[in-house]
Amino acid sequence: MSQTAYSVEAAQAFPGLLADPNANAMIHSFANEDAALADFGLGYAKGTDAATQFKAFAGAGSFAGVLVHRHNTQARQLDGTVGIEQDEVGDILTLGRVWVLTNEAVTAGEPAYVVHTGAGEIGKFRNDSTNAQAVNGRFRSTTAGAGLALLELIEPVVV
Repeated sequence: MSQTAYSVEAAQAFPGLLADPNANAMIHSFANEDAALADFGLGYAKGTDAATQFKAFAGAGSFAGVLVHRHNTQARQLDGTVGIEQDEVGDILTLGRVWVLTNEAVTAGEPAYVVHTGAGEIGKFRNDSTNAQAVNGRFRSTTAGAGLALLELIEPVVV
């Protein structure tokens, strides 16, 4: 029997997964300035050298974009976590749709804010400005609580 229906979106998502990689997405390569491992699906600030680096938010910063997952990244940590290490190059989405981590429930259509304060929360997204700053995007899915949401960056970040 042939398949008669299919979904445009993946049935299961993970942090940093591009939702529509063939669309007009803009992705730029930057080096991780931080000593800490950079996790996929989080928002990052422009680095000290804004043209070549990205870093975690430490208070308000200049939004660089979202770190996109790469399947060629090796698990280098003892706990098996995968990410971009210091001085390693990562792909930052500045325009397009990507699955991100949220720290609260969000609703499709709401504006997105990236969290810049709070242990374990920095870089996650939310729907208000509490310890967060606005980004150029909107949520395209709804979550019942903290977890994964589809974020669309709707205007390119200037690099």
